[in-house]
Amino acid sequence: MERDPTGGAGAEPGLSGDRPLTDPTSDRLGYAPFAQRMAEGIVRLPSSEGLVIGLYGAWGVGKTTTLNYVVHYVRQHSGKNQPAILWFNPWWFSGKEGLVRAFFQQLQAHLGGLKYFSRRAVAKLGRLADLASEVEPRFKLLAKLGHVDTVPDLKHEISGILQRKGKRILVLIDDIDRLTPAEVWDVFRTVKAVADFPNVTYLMPFDRSVVIRSLDGFCGGNGENYLGKIIQVPFELPQADRLAIHSLFFERLDAILSGADPKHFDKSYWLNLFYEGISRFLETPRDVVRLTNALSITFRAVVGEVNPVDFVGIESLRLFCPEVYEAVRTNRDMFAGSAPTDWKKPTRGDRKPCHVGWLNQLSASKPTYLEAVKAMLKRLFPRLESVWGNTQYGSEWESRWTRDMRACSEDIFRIYFSFAVPRGDVCSSEIRTILAGAHDCAQFCETLSQLSKESRPDGKTRLSAFLDRVQDYTATEITIKDVEPILMAVFEIGDDLIVPGEMGLVGFSQVGNDLQLSRIVWQLLKRVDANKRFPILEKAFRHGRAVYLMQHAVVVLGQQQGKYPEQQADPAEKWLVSAEELPKLEGVVVEKARAAAGDGTLLRCPGLPWVLNLWRDGGNEAEAKNWVSEITKDDAGLVALLEKYLQTSASFSFDDAVGQIHDRLDPEWLQPYLDPDQVAARVEGLASSNGLTERQRRAVRQYLREHKFRKAGGNPNSPFGFHELTGDDS
Repeated sequence: MERDPTGGAGAEPGLSGDRPLTDPTSDRLGYAPFAQRMAEGIVRLPSSEGLVIGLYGAWGVGKTTTLNYVVHYVRQHSGKNQPAILWFNPWWFSGKEGLVRAFFQQLQAHLGGLKYFSRRAVAKLGRLADLASEVEPRFKLLAKLGHVDTVPDLKHEISGILQRKGKRILVLIDDIDRLTPAEVWDVFRTVKAVADFPNVTYLMPFDRSVVIRSLDGFCGGNGENYLGKIIQVPFELPQADRLAIHSLFFERLDAILSGADPKHFDKSYWLNLFYEGISRFLETPRDVVRLTNALSITFRAVVGEVNPVDFVGIESLRLFCPEVYEAVRTNRDMFAGSAPTDWKKPTRGDRKPCHVGWLNQLSASKPTYLEAVKAMLKRLFPRLESVWGNTQYGSEWESRWTRDMRACSEDIFRIYFSFAVPRGDVCSSEIRTILAGAHDCAQFCETLSQLSKESRPDGKTRLSAFLDRVQDYTATEITIKDVEPILMAVFEIGDDLIVPGEMGLVGFSQVGNDLQLSRIVWQLLKRVDANKRFPILEKAFRHGRAVYLMQHAVVVLGQQQGKYPEQQADPAEKWLVSAEELPKLEGVVVEKARAAAGDGTLLRCPGLPWVLNLWRDGGNEAEAKNWVSEITKDDAGLVALLEKYLQTSASFSFDDAVGQIHDRLDPEWLQPYLDPDQVAARVEGLASSNGLTERQRRAVRQYLREHKFRKAGGNPNSPFGFHELTGDDS
């Protein structure tokens, strides 16, 4: 009975699951012609003597595929010349007795299925299995007493039967190089014992160096000599053509990456990365199988979230250079991002030891990969150019890397090593989907509102992540026609998206949603023709209700024009609106503030103090004061106003791992509208009130603290006064 180790004789169009091919028409690597010539030689053997053929090749080069092709071509011969085929895989058995017995039992079963052999011959072969494997030592004693055949007698009788019948048998023994050294020794002893059976040809593919090392331990270091006595006809499997291996890889990769956006597949970048690095890993068909099988699983989990070229490169390192992969995975700050330009990032000197470490490790374990891996990493992580050369990539590159979903982006880096978008993050595909619907202002508003309600593990909202990530798309990805509806949405619900206590710049790096939204406005507005900016802004202001963001916008526009003493004017060609247009926008904001005061929504404005200042400075001081007086008639309104004036900041000392949070509420900030002493008297007993929120309680306490400090002659706005209030000595 014949056995096909691949599970069937059907043709496979490519490699999968490290399964060898069976149909020569699927041959892509040039094994079929070699197998056909070998099959012809086996079928036309002139002598009936037993023959042992060795097929040598390293792991993964295609030995089993070639073996299958030999079987295919052998089966094409009909009649007397076609040998019967017996598959024997010793990897399925263990122990000397198990291997020897299994071999003879399979041979016995095979011969039992052939009409040429008598039951007596088959029974004798079964007895030979018992004797040769020494499973039943009693046969030795019985043989000495003359009650059973001896091993030589049985071999002689079976040889005679095989000689007379004249039916050739081809025994295929595969996977020898997967066995333990002891099992390899047992297999070759078994073959040696039966190699002289007439009309039996043994074809044994294996890694010659592996087998010799295994035999050395049992032959006193003469494994090569022992092997030479058994293998009568050795063949070296021809190496697969490198171009054919690459072609096979590209074909499979095309299918895997079919779901990726073509605009993120830079052909020039890919070919450089492949030929400088990845190609060095693909020496055998098994290497192609390993990498493409892994990619078929891992890429599916992150498609649309990573750059396909970078992902293939990173996965190649994971499979073929795991020590380098681990060094990259656990040292994001050493690989991702731009060249260091501030104290937060490691300098070139700081990074050198990290890179020397993994380079030395790779040099010791896989020295032939060293230059290829260095070349790959310099392309995957441009920052390394400053480690091994003088090229610097500044922070202006980071937005582009993030937009292209490159592994060198600090925001995208972790996706490559977790095979998923981190919980709470906003993935690239989601950003593109949202932007695709940005032309619909109402839908865009609803999306932003929903993101503001979804929390991240760090306590922030997904909106914060979206506002940060979307700035990588404002330069080119967002179309000009979508600028207006996006600005309409920002100035419609922008104030609702601002978290109290997280406005402006908190510490050195934490940016509130108000600044993120403002950045998006300016980045988009700069792309619009100069003569269209004012109409778009005015329309967005008049239709919107985000009074604070409007106020912030006109202040920034005023700073460009040098309207405020502390700010030097930009060159006129850089102004986003003209000197004549700015007052018109300020007038719209004052109108919006007045309307919000009338409908009772102004007190909810997140940047109320700044809106009041604009209202007052716009020639409407009496209106602003009257509104404040009206809403502070009761304690609830007064406390609500104090809460709006509470400012939170963070400071860091050199030995701080986490910044210290500080509150500020200077009574002089309210002086244009209210008497500071009267406010202090009214709120004196409210600090411990159960009816206040925590933030309101902090506002009341801070107001009283700074009021007392000023009464004692202190100035909380001076550096000394700030340190005395906060206890910050940094």
